[in-house]
Amino acid sequence: ASAAGGGGGDNDDGDEEAESGARFELFDALGVEVALVQHGGRAFGLLSSLAPRHVLLYDPEPAMVRAIELEQARRCGGVCMRVYFLVLADSVEEQGYRSDLTAEKEAFEGLILAKGRMALPSEWEGRTAQQLPPQLRLEEEATAGSNAATLRGGRARASSSRGAPTAVVDLREFRSALPNMLQLHGVTLRPATLEVGDYVLAPDLVVERKALPDLVQSLASGRLYNQAEAMLRTYRRPTLLLEFDENRPFALATRAELAADLSPNSTTSKLCLLLLHFPKLRLLWSRRPLHTIAIFDALKRGAPEPDVDKAA
Repeated sequence: ASAAGGGGGDNDDGDEEAESGARFELFDALGVEVALVQHGGRAFGLLSSLAPRHVLLYDPEPAMVRAIELEQARRCGGVCMRVYFLVLADSVEEQGYRSDLTAEKEAFEGLILAKGRMALPSEWEGRTAQQLPPQLRLEEEATAGSNAATLRGGRARASSSRGAPTAVVDLREFRSALPNMLQLHGVTLRPATLEVGDYVLAPDLVVERKALPDLVQSLASGRLYNQAEAMLRTYRRPTLLLEFDENRPFALATRAELAADLSPNSTTSKLCLLLLHFPKLRLLWSRRPLHTIAIFDALKRGAPEPDVDKAA
């Protein structure tokens, strides 16, 4: 019995060695150069001078990860680097790294939003995105001679033969940042005093844009009911766009604000009743103004341009 047990143990050890060999690769110690460095300028320099094939990050941080990505892109399809994160799963270090990534993402989004709200000097008024200085462009415009519509950065580019897309905008909307951002994205704005809707994107398409505080007030006063009725009476494709604040949760109510029983006076209940009463009313959700621009581009794709006289 003892011998049989020992034989079984040897088989288990052999299985473990085979499994380890499938997951790990052994290198000749004479042909491997190991460099131990801390995060910083010297580490960035070693990436280009040593051209490592394997990088072990004991304490990962976004700056070092971005430097590794840049070095890999500089190699132009050469030998790929394998990057290993020596971090325990669900540990404090992993949560810290994820928090750094979230802060990096929010910083970039804040820069994009701040650039979209920048006031233009008087000498740049009326210029398209291609005519603006490079530091004010939200993204590089395509310069190749192609008449086909292209999709870059989540938005459609109209062909050169068709010209810039047009939108009729209610004058009251210029108190927000969205019209300026639309103009920076190459949309020609036609200001008008609209009796129905905030944006007319096509002869049969109107958009009523509501921020969350405005939505609550409009539902409470009944004004949104009248606006929806007017849009359905005038346009074939009426649209209600709810634009949220990027600094708040993307929801009508947080979990803490939800009651155990649904109340007919809640914002969610009133919005559901509005959609039930007007089933042809389209409801769209937007996380931020940049998301609204992408939605407008999708709605205008292939649609004729609006007429400012008929829209007003």
